[in-house]
Amino acid sequence: MGELRLPSVPESVPQVRAFVHEQLAQVLDDDALYDVLVATTEAAGNAVNHGGLGEQGTITTSCDALKDKVIITIKDEGRGFEPAQIESAMPDAMSTGGRGLVLVQALMDSLKIASGPRGTLLTMERAITG
Repeated sequence: MGELRLPSVPESVPQVRAFVHEQLAQVLDDDALYDVLVATTEAAGNAVNHGGLGEQGTITTSCDALKDKVIITIKDEGRGFEPAQIESAMPDAMSTGGRGLVLVQALMDSLKIASGPRGTLLTMERAITG
């Protein structure tokens, strides 16, 4: 459907959300679209916050609608991380972070993470119902 490349800065996160909304508003029902937009916002925020390159880096977002599902990818150019370190449990109540990918996992049908020294690619999928 489309691809968007933006600088890896906080101001890009709402633009990523608007892009995904524009691409998928006619494909998903309101509840599914809301979940996808929350997950996208969390994933884009993580790409900006943990990608670590600021204006020198980019985040690339793509959307694709297949017959039975939508696929959203978000890629950053940061140093990467070990996906196995992510636990599916929420952090303790006093923690100020660490909920983003847990939330993405809860809202999407599938989350795949490929990460290495040249960046991280999140691939999120959500079924098209109805």
